Order: sequence, then structure tokens, then C-alpha cells
Amino acid sequence: MSLPPECSLEATPLPVCFAQAQAAYHWVDGSSLGGADPALQQRVADGLAFAEKAAELVSSLSVFSANEELEDINTGDLKYLLLPFLRAELILRIQPEEAAGCHDVRLKHLRHAAALLEAFLRDLEARRALRAEARAGWEEACADKPLDAAASRTLKVSRGGA
Repeated sequence: MSLPPECSLEATPLPVCFAQAQAAYHWVDGSSLGGADPALQQRVADGLAFAEKAAELVSSLSVFSANEELEDINTGDLKYLLLPFLRAELILRIQPEEAAGCHDVRLKHLRHAAALLEAFLRDLEARRALRAEARAGWEEACADKPLDAAASRTLKVSRGGA
């Protein structure tokens, strides 16, 4: 997972950073290790470092412009739209060490992940990449009004949930 010692994260190209971040996410997501396991936490940290470097490169290389819609984006670059999602998912896997203030650290991680996921959805919405059902669910969530049980069930079924 990690780069060879002679390489540095700073010199790693965008495609490699993204591939390493995605591989870490899939490894962590499919792992049977406990959340606090040191090997899992190391993979989370490595994946997050690659994801953050990839996000930095996407920004500095201006891979996307603010007014691009989905069909305007280079097919090979579409995967980079997933970076906020990957970062959020890896952040959610961070287990703070049991110590004073670990609740505050966990809360900080939750807020950061929520902001990344919200930015991910807003970006997809702005690029017209959300299906109508997903957009309806997103609009409901943004409205901050609770769904009644029947409406919630209908929305979940329309999205393919059980």
C-alpha cells in the first residue's frame, strides 16, 4: 500500500494517488479487522493521505471547472469526482485513541466527513449527475423537514433500498 522509501507522496502523480486512496478504501471497507486494529488504522491513514494529496492535485491542476456539467468532463477524470466521498469514508473510519478529549476528536471527524459528503452531493447536483430519485432525496434532506413514514418508505424503495 505504501510507497517505496525512495518515493515521496509529494512526487506522486494524481492517478497513482487516486488509485492508492481507492485501494485503501476498498481494503478497509472489506476488512474483517476491528475498527481500532493498528493495521486497519494504518491503512486508513495511508489512504487518507493519498486521497488528500489527490484532492490537492485535482484543485491545483484545475481538473474540473466550476461550470462543467457531467457530459463536459473528460471520461478519464470522472473518477476524481469521488475524492470527497473517499475522504469522508476514510475519515469516518478513524478511531481516536482512548484518552481525554477523544469524544471531541470523534465529533470533529464526524463534522468534517459530513461536510465532505455534503460537498460531494452538491458537486454532483451542480454537474447534473444525480438521477431524479437521488435529487428528490437530496432535496428532502436539505429541507430539514422530517418525512412521514410512508413517504420515507416510498423514497427508499424508489432508490432501490429494502
